[in-house]
Amino acid sequence: MGIIDKAVDWAQKIADNNSHGYDQNQRWGPDYDCSSFVIEAYEQAGVPVKTKGATYTGNMRQVFLQCGFTDVTGECNLATGSGMKKGDILLNTIHHTVIVKDTNTKRVISASSNEKGTATGGKTGDQTGKEIFERSYYNYPWDYVLRYKEKKQWLETGDQGEEVLQMQKNLIYIGFSCGVSGADGVFGKDTEKAVKEAQKTFGLSVDGQYGTMTKEKTEAAVKEKKDKEPKKAELSQITLPYVQKGTKGVGASVLQCILGTEINGTFGTKDVEALKAFQKNTRQSQDGVCGENGWRAVCEHLLANTK
Repeated sequence: MGIIDKAVDWAQKIADNNSHGYDQNQRWGPDYDCSSFVIEAYEQAGVPVKTKGATYTGNMRQVFLQCGFTDVTGECNLATGSGMKKGDILLNTIHHTVIVKDTNTKRVISASSNEKGTATGGKTGDQTGKEIFERSYYNYPWDYVLRYKEKKQWLETGDQGEEVLQMQKNLIYIGFSCGVSGADGVFGKDTEKAVKEAQKTFGLSVDGQYGTMTKEKTEAAVKEKKDKEPKKAELSQITLPYVQKGTKGVGASVLQCILGTEINGTFGTKDVEALKAFQKNTRQSQDGVCGENGWRAVCEHLLANTK
C-alpha cells in the first residue's frame, strides 16, 4: 500500500469510527478538526507534515509543499472537481480543508463541526454521524489543490535503470532467465516473463510487476543461495610475479602446485608445457608465461574447484 492509499485508508477508518468526532480543543485525538484530521492522515501514512510544523489551514500549504506535495490547482476544475485524484488535499487557507477519497467519484472525507454545529463544546466522539464523514464533492470554495507526488513502489514493463539492472541480476542468479539480452537494465517482455515465473515459484500473485513482496522473496532467495556458496576472499590491487621458464621461488612453487607438476621451486620445461596446456584449456595465449591473465585464470580455477 502506497502513501496516498495509507492516508486515505486512515482517514476513512477515523470517519467510520464514532469514537472520533469534531473538536478544536481535543484536535489531535481522539477528536479532530478539519486541519488536524488531514494533517494527521498524511503523518500516519509516513509523510512528516505534522513533524515539520503543519498545524492549521494557514500554514498547511507551505509545509505540505516542503514534504513532497505539488500545487495542482491549475489542473483541476474547482467548480466540478474534475481533474482531482485520490489523496488530493483541498484547501481554503482561512477556513477549511478536506481529503479526496476517490479519483472516479471525487467524494471527499471531511471533519466539519460537532453535534452543536460549533467548533468546541461538544461531546467526545461523533454524536451525529456527520462530524467526520464522507460526502460528495463541493467547492467550499477552495484556494488550492495539493497532491502528493508518490514514488512508484514497483518495477514494471517499460522501466529502465539501475534498479531494473539489479533486479535482473538477482533473478538470473536464482535461475530465472531474462532472455538473450540478460541483465541490460531494460524491463522488457523477457524480464516480465522471468518476474512472473519467480512469482509463481514463490506462491505470489502473478502480475509481472516487481513489487515489495516479489522483491523481498527474490532477495531472500539470493541470500539463501549465497549463504550456501563457498566464502570468497575479495582481493584487489594485489601484485603477483610473472612466472616463466627459469623463475625460482614461492611463485614458481604455487603455480607448480596448481598445475600438478613437481614442486621444487624452479619453473622448468615440464612446468612450461603444463602451463601451456592450462592456457589452452582456459582460452589464453599459449606462451608458457603466467602473467595477469594467467593468474586471473588460476584464481577462477581455484574458485570453480573449491567446495
